[in-house]
Amino acid sequence: MSDDDLIFAEHAWSSRGGRRFLVYDSWPIPRASFSREGVRRVLKQYGAWGAIWSYDWDCGEEGPWYWIVCDDHEYDLENFKSRNTRKLIRRGLNRTTVRRVEPKWLAENGFPCYRQALTRYTDHNVWDADRFKKYVLGLGERSDVEMYGAFVEEKLVAYAILAVMGQTAVWRVGKFDPAYSSACPMYALFYTLTVDYLRERGLEEITGGARPLLHGTEIGQFSDRMGWRKAYCRLDMCCTWRLALLLWAARTSRGLLKRLLSGHQFARLEAMLLAQDIARQTSPA
Repeated sequence: MSDDDLIFAEHAWSSRGGRRFLVYDSWPIPRASFSREGVRRVLKQYGAWGAIWSYDWDCGEEGPWYWIVCDDHEYDLENFKSRNTRKLIRRGLNRTTVRRVEPKWLAENGFPCYRQALTRYTDHNVWDADRFKKYVLGLGERSDVEMYGAFVEEKLVAYAILAVMGQTAVWRVGKFDPAYSSACPMYALFYTLTVDYLRERGLEEITGGARPLLHGTEIGQFSDRMGWRKAYCRLDMCCTWRLALLLWAARTSRGLLKRLLSGHQFARLEAMLLAQDIARQTSPA
């Protein structure tokens, strides 16, 4: 498959900010070969003002941009150096049951877990039950998407949504109810799915995607504890003149915009500014 085929592949891009900003969140193209002409065609196709994408995959040069990945085909609980991590994984496996669920089931039953998970974030736009259901059912129509839940006495306390792209499993969504943190459901999900995809099914890698821009999470530290690693790469950004002007104005009036915009709107603007900064920092000399 050529790079252009990957760029224009269905579901390769996700939208942010009312579809004005695009994120290429499929598996990064290994080489620095995204043509700006191709990206501009994507912007025109979607009517978007800007886009970001990763490239120069696993370049070995540490920096501010990376994907979280595991490609250890000897992945096993007994290989973990941390005794505490082994204990938490065992607790998760003992107290929860991890199994695959159908999209229709998750759409009907997953909203309470989703809602509780989002109480941990102050800058996230929380969907209502109808939008959550529509989103899950929409993903469920894709042949490459698989969904899993972690249960405590048949109550859903965590779930994960992944897309299997060739020999790569991409972890799209992971949410858990913090009220059940003591049951360690995310430890159980991470470990079970990593073993399943790498050892049982023989995929080349599983990834949690790129580092988050919108809100602070502990996914980096957590994945480190779970034996995953950071695959460093570069970030690039393409802006139309409208977005370039907007970001320039935002940099000069951050204080005013923080008072005028909602917390969610300001967080999204800050995420775009951060992406612009990282793209400049990771650009090859």
